[in-house]
Amino acid sequence: MKKKICIMIGVILGVIIIAGIITNYVDSGRVGTGHEPKYCIKIVSNDGSKVTYWGLGYKVVRYVGVSPKESYESNIGVKMGNWFMKYELPKADIIEIEYEGQTITITDIKDIGIIENILLNSKYNGEICNGINTHKITMNDEVYYLKESCKEIQKGIKQAKITQEDLDTILKIIDKYNNDENNSPKEITWEEITADGVNEEMLFENVDQEILKLIATEIQSMIEEQTKEERENPNILLEEGWTRIFKKEQYKNVLNIGTPAMKPLYFIIYKSEKAGLYEYICSYALYELSGYNFTKEDGSLTWKNSKEFLERFNEKIIEDR
Repeated sequence: MKKKICIMIGVILGVIIIAGIITNYVDSGRVGTGHEPKYCIKIVSNDGSKVTYWGLGYKVVRYVGVSPKESYESNIGVKMGNWFMKYELPKADIIEIEYEGQTITITDIKDIGIIENILLNSKYNGEICNGINTHKITMNDEVYYLKESCKEIQKGIKQAKITQEDLDTILKIIDKYNNDENNSPKEITWEEITADGVNEEMLFENVDQEILKLIATEIQSMIEEQTKEERENPNILLEEGWTRIFKKEQYKNVLNIGTPAMKPLYFIIYKSEKAGLYEYICSYALYELSGYNFTKEDGSLTWKNSKEFLERFNEKIIEDR
């Protein structure tokens, strides 16, 4: 009897293990090609910013840009691993890299996450090699030096060995930004806006999706932070007002993107059916970046919400042609 029970348990465990291997193989292929895992239980966090897919012996963690209902391809960060895997979005807003007399700024949240993961997970326990510092990397006020010849990263007086793959990954990201025309300021045109309305297809094609995700992340984080402050200290609204939100670091990060942020901001306002705080922040950021003057003689704005701002903005674009 005991032997039969052991055999049954063994068979059941075998079936579960085989099923886990098969579903892991299928879902890893789907995730690797930008598709939602199929053989998992989907759990959405309370604030809607994180989706966890639980499979047999594995899980997929996905961070969304605006809403968990948006398409899977619009995620701002995704990683697959075992049940005990921990995955958080990068804490750095930007990474600056100096080399060959120039400085590039990494703003793409996925690129930041890749570099941050390499820098933070490296073991700095080796002696400094005699190689030349080829790149200076600044992240969260910490300075790291990359030495290509040694395949090492220096932090303080210690160094960490990195793989050739990690070195190539960092250099590939640097090359991408070095060759990216968006790194150089250029005049923006608004051919999508016409007297007959907005060409939605053209607008979507001209929106930088990575910047769109970055902006969504920053503004969502900013609103969550403000909400938490007001929950913990209700008097802060009376003492500092809600407009303190425009002094937050996340808002400055959006403005620091500059001209490339304008069309993603417009896209958010245009596509949203709402006219709440989220849309108002986007409108005010676009207003500041545009340099337009939508104020009355008393200094107050000529628009009260994102819908009214969109009307003023479209009118100004057409008027200036």
